[in-house]
Amino acid sequence: MSESHLMGFLKIPFGQSVPKQSLVMLHFFANTIKIDNNDLIELTFEPRHGDYGTHHYGNYEGVLDRLPAGQQYYTLGNINPMINNNGISLPSYVTGDLNHLLGSEELNRARIIFSLLDQDTIDQVFITQHYHANQGQGTVYDPVHTYRISINLLRELRVFSLDQNQQSELSDIGTNFGNRQGKYFAFDNSSNTPSVCFMLIFFFLIFSV
Repeated sequence: MSESHLMGFLKIPFGQSVPKQSLVMLHFFANTIKIDNNDLIELTFEPRHGDYGTHHYGNYEGVLDRLPAGQQYYTLGNINPMINNNGISLPSYVTGDLNHLLGSEELNRARIIFSLLDQDTIDQVFITQHYHANQGQGTVYDPVHTYRISINLLRELRVFSLDQNQQSELSDIGTNFGNRQGKYFAFDNSSNTPSVCFMLIFFFLIFSV
């Protein structure tokens, strides 16, 4: 990767084009699924029961490509505790301060979309987001800020484990992304901090997919 590409990537203002909550949610998703040696992604939860705020996504707006017969899209990440409250909940380091997130302008916007080849095999993975409330687009997803996630990116996230302190840091990113718009992550070669890992990962997302 060239230095110019890296510097361009480091100046992406997370919290504007991509909610910082997406970083946290994508890490959780990558470490919840299973990836075998043949690059098959195995589902480890039940989207039909609403686990992790998941439900069927009809793609009626045409944000994504149409799927072959028998395949379906699902969307994950609705942190509203009143939705899908019979399923498995997202961990606290993903949801952060629910009262803050649900009461902020961001209004629970970050989502992951995945397609199922069969009952328990994932084919494609995307991050996306709802439009801002002031854009008057309702609950549809913003195609301009929908990004396909490569399996290599998911693998990178899986090797990045979190201890309790790092989970707290990620929760803080998610909780406060609405208040930190316009700030950039700092690049520090001296330590493998969450910010370093996520910057490199999102470089792969933007330039390698």
